[in-house]
Amino acid sequence: MNMRCPEDRRAITINPKQWEALRKLGKRAFQTQCFIEAEKHLSLALKEAEKFGDKDERLVTSLSDLAVFYAAQGNYSSAVDLMDRAVTIGKRILARRDLDALIKKSQGISQAQTSGNTPEALRLL
Repeated sequence: MNMRCPEDRRAITINPKQWEALRKLGKRAFQTQCFIEAEKHLSLALKEAEKFGDKDERLVTSLSDLAVFYAAQGNYSSAVDLMDRAVTIGKRILARRDLDALIKKSQGISQAQTSGNTPEALRLL
């Protein structure tokens, strides 16, 4: 099946909402199986989040989003690397409840890697 995925050409101006807009575009593209667009937008959201520094939850969120995307694509090596970084940063800045959820997501990726269960990884995003 060859679905054409229209690229969202709306200009995203540089403002505090840019990270959020990129993340939403990436998640929407992923949900509609436009994987090239999803990777592009989630990667750009991560670049934006990195500008906020490692004391900002947006960095953890973007690392986690991209890790789940890669796990869903079967790219477990990249997924685990990104999730390990997210958990490391999360341990320093997240509330216990949020950290527990992140660790659970990380464990889900590890289990999907071990079992090759890509559908399980898809449910995490």
